Amino acid sequence: HKAIRYKVVGAPKNLFDTAAQKVTVVSTKPTAESADTETKNKENTDSVSSDEDIPSTSREEVQSFVSDARDPELEISIEKREDYSQDVFISTIEKFVSDLKEKCHLLLSSSKESLTCEENVLKQMSEKSVEEESSIVTNYPAERIGTSVHMPDTNIECANRSNNTQADIQEVVQSEISKYLMSSDFKELLRDSFKEALSGMIAQVVKPFEEKIIKLKEKVLQLEEKCNENEQYSRRYNVRIYGVNNSTSADSYGDGARALIVKFKSYESKRKVMINKRKLKGRKLYVNEDLTWMNQQLLKRVRDAIAGKAYVFTADGYILVKVKPDCPPVRIRRDSDLLRYDFE
Repeated sequence: HKAIRYKVVGAPKNLFDTAAQKVTVVSTKPTAESADTETKNKENTDSVSSDEDIPSTSREEVQSFVSDARDPELEISIEKREDYSQDVFISTIEKFVSDLKEKCHLLLSSSKESLTCEENVLKQMSEKSVEEESSIVTNYPAERIGTSVHMPDTNIECANRSNNTQADIQEVVQSEISKYLMSSDFKELLRDSFKEALSGMIAQVVKPFEEKIIKLKEKVLQLEEKCNENEQYSRRYNVRIYGVNNSTSADSYGDGARALIVKFKSYESKRKVMINKRKLKGRKLYVNEDLTWMNQQLLKRVRDAIAGKAYVFTADGYILVKVKPDCPPVRIRRDSDLLRYDFE
């Protein structure tokens, strides 16, 4: 059979660095118009959490992700036979990557909330600086009006502080994302996700074979029983006689007394012998049916299982059990039939 081999391995360390770089913070441009600056910052902040920053994953990217990874700690391989659909494997990996994107989206959302809080603080600081500047101009002495006064550029200082703060936030966010992607918790999550996906695919592949094996076992058992019945039918004219002394002049294997197998020309003659064998009671001669090896073993197990609880006998090669004199006998074909009847 031809086979297609997929090798699924863990993500390398530099694979998710690009995801950390996606967390960008747009710095506030120094301008005299604070209203325009706040509007641009709000638009740039909203763009951080948009779905456009998270690239859509195509089937080719998923296959490239599977083939390029080389982490030996997460190396897992599966052998896919041609009767297993390739779309099931690809769709499973796509689902895993989609879940990973969702987790990154949540992390970006939390970063957005942090940036919003920082922007509110910067906005309050800017408003407070404007108020202080207005207060200085209002309280300036009338006798010094017209002279040159060195006034600080409040807007430029606020913009510089905003740039420094947002740069620090960007660095912290990228550092936290990188630490999480390289942490053991993320690797454990990735490993568990792969194990869960692979176990599901393996179950889908193995389950049909298990069902097929069970059916084949049942079929084999039916064929064995059919062959045993055919062999037993070929012995329906035979009887076995125990207790007859064998000649010791010829070489023989074993010391035990061997049974004599007698084959009658008609079934009626054999039936008469089996009916009159009770007349041999008290003698060391026993006449039994010529059973196959499987029937002999089954008869022994049945007698051991219900010894003293019911009467066990054979008729035409069938193993029968009679619990009560007024009840019809029950045929035993296999060991499981003993569980179907109450012989207590």
